[in-house]
Amino acid sequence: MRNPPRQRFLAACAVTWLTLLAAMRPVQAGDIFVFGDSLSDTGNLFALTNGVSGPVFTPDPSKSPRLPTPPYYEGRASNGPVWIEQFAAGWGASAPLPAALGGTNYAFIGAVTGPGSTPLSPFIPSVYGQAQLYLGAGRVAAADDLFVVWGGANDFFYGQSDWTIPVGNIVDAIELLHREAGATNFLVPNLPPLDRTPSGAIEDPDRYRILTTEFNTLLNSALDTLRSTTQGLTLYELDVHSQFVDMLTDPGSYGLTNVDRPALSVNEDPSSPLFGYPLAPFTFDFDPEESLFFDGVHPTALGHALLADAALASVPEPAAWLLFGGAVAVCGYCLRRQPAERPGT
Repeated sequence: MRNPPRQRFLAACAVTWLTLLAAMRPVQAGDIFVFGDSLSDTGNLFALTNGVSGPVFTPDPSKSPRLPTPPYYEGRASNGPVWIEQFAAGWGASAPLPAALGGTNYAFIGAVTGPGSTPLSPFIPSVYGQAQLYLGAGRVAAADDLFVVWGGANDFFYGQSDWTIPVGNIVDAIELLHREAGATNFLVPNLPPLDRTPSGAIEDPDRYRILTTEFNTLLNSALDTLRSTTQGLTLYELDVHSQFVDMLTDPGSYGLTNVDRPALSVNEDPSSPLFGYPLAPFTFDFDPEESLFFDGVHPTALGHALLADAALASVPEPAAWLLFGGAVAVCGYCLRRQPAERPGT
């Protein structure tokens, strides 16, 4: 009697492998380490402005409220969880808690990409500075850790007009983490259309359109160069710009009814810092549950959720890596072990 054809044999091996995996616990992803600004901060500024390590802004905590203040959600520059938290949940990783509280998220509201001051505080580390803090903590990257490096918008909001500088800072941060900590897996988003944020559209749309376009073009080219010149480096790109353009062009497909105005309206003294100090009166001109922007530059929780979906589509799931690699290995083993067919048997 003939042995089963090779194709059926391999299929049986693959099915067996998948069945075994299905009976196992879900595949866990590595840790996610985050370096960025307000779009990714899950509470670092919030923690430090409450005097966790001593008050940052004033010796009197009663006069230094946790920033951002309500109605911002628990230290996020939005009305709910930001994209990186929602991405982590979908990717199978632990939530990236603030590094100020011992977590893996080093992103800070107000951060620029490289050395320089911000209107918020001289103590806010840049994206490159956050990478240095990671190294200073003595961390060493695991093979399945994912490093997210996203910045650039604040450089332009604070007056930078040379897009080569923030791109260079981001590349430098990636190279530093790869060289000194052995980080190999990176997710690098580009910038959304800053000219089409509510604030950018009013302030100077032509300037922001040029800066965004040139930054994104150069970033894409710089990442291509890194891929071709750096061994052992895996770079995933998240096209935030295209995602936002799509949401702005066809909002109904995303459950959005307001994409050009901020949901939040704040009556704030112009001399007050960003996010209100002291607490500023506010109203909602639009429903945050149907708006893309919570304020002049930051997405709502819904906007962040849509961005998280795009990120999940950009980075392979750890389970997929294991399934594919394991199936190939098992099938290869089965092929080596399968008895050869003999004529007439």
